[in-house]
Amino acid sequence: MIEYVKFDKKLSNKYYSVKALKSLSKKATAFIAGSDQVWNFDFKINDMYINMLGFCSDGAKKISYAASVGMKQFSDVQAETVKKYLPSFDFLSVRENDAKELIEPLCGKEVKVVLDPTLLLDTSEWDKIAIQPKWYDGKDYALLYFLGEKDENFSKLTAELKNDKGLKIIDPLDKNSPSYQCGPAQFVYLVKHAKCVVTDSYHATVFSVLYQKPISVLTGKGERAKMSGRFETLRENLGLDGIFDCYDADKMFGVSYDNIQDKLKEARLASLAFIRDGLK
Repeated sequence: MIEYVKFDKKLSNKYYSVKALKSLSKKATAFIAGSDQVWNFDFKINDMYINMLGFCSDGAKKISYAASVGMKQFSDVQAETVKKYLPSFDFLSVRENDAKELIEPLCGKEVKVVLDPTLLLDTSEWDKIAIQPKWYDGKDYALLYFLGEKDENFSKLTAELKNDKGLKIIDPLDKNSPSYQCGPAQFVYLVKHAKCVVTDSYHATVFSVLYQKPISVLTGKGERAKMSGRFETLRENLGLDGIFDCYDADKMFGVSYDNIQDKLKEARLASLAFIRDGLK
């Protein structure tokens, strides 16, 4: 938590009340809503009046960038909320293909699919943020970053990486490990220097792709399966077939990123063009 607080202090000013946001909307020329799970109605912390820019005055542009829904369908009430707020947007984009299919018919406007904002930066920019954890001992390791349920296949793959590949296992979500004291800057470092990554996390996947790491993405079961659309979009748009649900260590290390990087560069240019067009 300490590392998260340190990282958070570097971010921009925060506005915590509707009154403050309404006041700000009279001064700003544009608001951008996004990205991760920002329009997911299942996240009870989400206030769609705020997240869908309901507070925004008529003078400011409304733009969504890579807004993530993380749902397969809307209830009738949720659909009415979308119809209420999103037609007033000047430019709409989402992160997942299935979010486009959900939202476009409800708001009557074109919805673009763009890259997650973390993918807009190349590794030279992320290197400026990365910080080596104080506890890292320099040994080769496999990075595990797993938010959902772990099954027998996961355990077998982990054992193979440890016993057959001779890799130390680092799991920042293990409360009994020194790596648990890991913030965003340390997380980026760990992905960059890992020999391979095993994860069900979207952003662990994103950073692994950026750093061209051998990776197995285990797409999740139960509640996490509802958010599989973000992985499906990555798979379709960047050609990531070989990295999903791979339980063979040798196959993990055999993934080529040549074509993936070409598609990423093309998608990055299109996504940046969307932002530029929206802010003109």
